[in-house]
Amino acid sequence: MNIVINKSIATVELKKALEHLIEEYHSYNKELEESTRTANQKYKQGFSENVYTDEYLLKALSEATEKASSCFYGEAEALNAKARQHIAAMKAKLIPALNEGERSSDYAVKVNNALQFIQLEGAEIDDSTAANILKEFLSDIDTMQRFRSVIEHQKGEKLSDAYGNTTFPLTFGRLTKCERFIEALEELEGTAEKLFIRGKAETETEYLKNGKKLSVPMDSYMQLMSEKNIIEQAEKAEAMTAELFTTTD
Repeated sequence: MNIVINKSIATVELKKALEHLIEEYHSYNKELEESTRTANQKYKQGFSENVYTDEYLLKALSEATEKASSCFYGEAEALNAKARQHIAAMKAKLIPALNEGERSSDYAVKVNNALQFIQLEGAEIDDSTAANILKEFLSDIDTMQRFRSVIEHQKGEKLSDAYGNTTFPLTFGRLTKCERFIEALEELEGTAEKLFIRGKAETETEYLKNGKKLSVPMDSYMQLMSEKNIIEQAEKAEAMTAELFTTTD
């Protein structure tokens, strides 16, 4: 048995693209930290030398930190947009491809005929029988979702176990994989929504004799977790992509 992979679809390097964006983000973050430290040091030096008024020093500090912050957040927002664009492009490419094959002119008639066969089986229909009746439609997500609803209504129970696995794997195994894949991409979108643009925490905090607090911005715990999560989610999505778009001959 040979494994044939449609490389234009199955090989999706989302993880690598996101890792590159995260690396770029950290370089901008380092620049922000260094600029803030420099501004803080200039303020402390001016304060200790007592040459300039505190008003002048505070204005200079504010202008320097605001400039650094504005530059950083502009770059961070651009990276956030790129991350979301990568995921959106992946969805636009792969989700339509889940519905394989051409639809014949009498496709609707075939669907209706299959529906009648399903209904004739009633509550006693099993996985093998359903798979045989629906074998022509297994790669049609929307149609298979409707058939699943019909069978669940006939049997009076959900066709899934406590873990969300289908109890009709021959019939709805691929549909379940497709649905989980779509859910994985939606999770990626949710994580990317705030990636790089979360609020900062403070580090290297110190108080001067005049009560002025100086600090350096640092990434929040949520930012660090979102970086870890999005890489894991991208890796999972890539594995699911390879599985879904790999065929045997």
